[in-house]
Amino acid sequence: MWCVLVFVILSCLLISCTNKRSGVNESKKACDAGDMSGCTKLGICYESGNGVPQDLSRAASLFKKACDGGDMFGCTKLGICYVFGSGVPKDRSRAVPLYKIACDGGDMSGCLMLGQEYADGIAGGIGVPKDKSKAVSLFKKACDGGNMHGCSSLGNMYRYHWGNGVPKDYSKAVSLYKKACDGGDMDGCIGLGDQYTYGFGVPKDLSKTISLYEKACDGGSSFGCEKLGDLYENGNKVPKDLFRAASFYKKACDGWSKEGCVKLGSLDENGKGVPKDLSKVISIKIKACDSGEKDACEDLKQIQEYWGEN
Repeated sequence: MWCVLVFVILSCLLISCTNKRSGVNESKKACDAGDMSGCTKLGICYESGNGVPQDLSRAASLFKKACDGGDMFGCTKLGICYVFGSGVPKDRSRAVPLYKIACDGGDMSGCLMLGQEYADGIAGGIGVPKDKSKAVSLFKKACDGGNMHGCSSLGNMYRYHWGNGVPKDYSKAVSLYKKACDGGDMDGCIGLGDQYTYGFGVPKDLSKTISLYEKACDGGSSFGCEKLGDLYENGNKVPKDLFRAASFYKKACDGWSKEGCVKLGSLDENGKGVPKDLSKVISIKIKACDSGEKDACEDLKQIQEYWGEN
C-alpha cells in the first residue's frame, strides 16, 4: 500500500505550490473566496512546506474544510492524513469512508485508494475485508477515469493474479502498463519494463527494459533508479558496472528509497563502485534506518560497537 500512497501524495504536490509563495497566495485567495479546491491546494502547500512553513495540522484542517465543502480531492487527502497520522490522530478506519465519498463524488484518486484498501484487506482489525474483485472494479474505474496509477494497479492484478479478482493475463497487464506509462505513471513504466525482462506478454528485450527503467528513474521513481542499479551491480545481461550501479543507488537513496540506501551503503562499505568512506557509509545507513530498514539499524549498531572498542 505504501507505494500507492506515496504516489498519490507526490503527484498531488504537483498541482499547486509550484511557484511557491505566489501559489500559496493564489490558493489562499481562492479558499477564502469559497473555492474549496483552493483550500485543498493550500493544504498541500502546508503539507509539503512549499512556500510556507510546514504545518501538518493546518494541512489536515484545510483538507477537512475542502471535503466538507464538496471538493472530493480534499476528502481523499484527508483520508491519507488519517492513514499516516499526518496532522490528525492515526485512524485508518476513518480513511475508508472518506475514500468512498471521494470516489462516489468523481475523484479517481479516491477510487484508487479505496481499491488499494480492498486489495490489502484488514490490517490489525482496521479497514475493510480483503476483496480482490472490488479492488479490480475500483482500479478499473480509476483507470477509465484517467488516473494512470489505477491502470498500473490494475495491470498488477492481471500480472500477479493475487488470489481472486481476475485471471492471470500478461497481455492485458502489458496493455495497462503501457497506458499508464504513456500517461506519465512511472510505476507503469517499471511494470512494463519487468514484462520485457521476463518475456511476459511480450518478447524479451532488455534494451526496452533499460529504456523504461531509465524513463521511470528520470521521472522521479526511486524504485526505477534502484532497479537500474540492480542490473548494473549484478551484470544481469548488461556489462557489470559498479560505478553506474552506485550512481543509480545514490539517486534512489536521495529519493528516500530505503533499499536504495542499503544497497549504496553496501557498495560504499566494501569500496565497490565508490571510494570506501566510513562516514559516508554511516550517513547512508542512518538514512536507511530512519526509513524503517531494520538491517541498516543493525549495521549501525555493529559499527558503533566495533569502533567503540577500537
